[in-house]
Amino acid sequence: YKVDITIPLAFSIAADSELQIEKRVRLACRERFRETRLLQRILPDIEELLTIEDHMPKPVGDVDADSGLPERLWRPIRGEDGLERRV
Repeated sequence: YKVDITIPLAFSIAADSELQIEKRVRLACRERFRETRLLQRILPDIEELLTIEDHMPKPVGDVDADSGLPERLWRPIRGEDGLERRV
């Protein structure tokens, strides 16, 4: 989102004038985020990233034995208390 919205907008604002750049960029970003409905884009992207494990293929073989095999981003381990955690 930064590359698509914030950076071009900041350079455009700075090119207009050197006065109160930070304030003008902040206000312009807020308006552009509203115009482009940025939150509606961000929320599905976050949800997709958090569920990426569901879409990853399961590794074949012993991942710990071969560092070249793919591994899931998060893997469950059981703590001393018996509860499963993802690390």
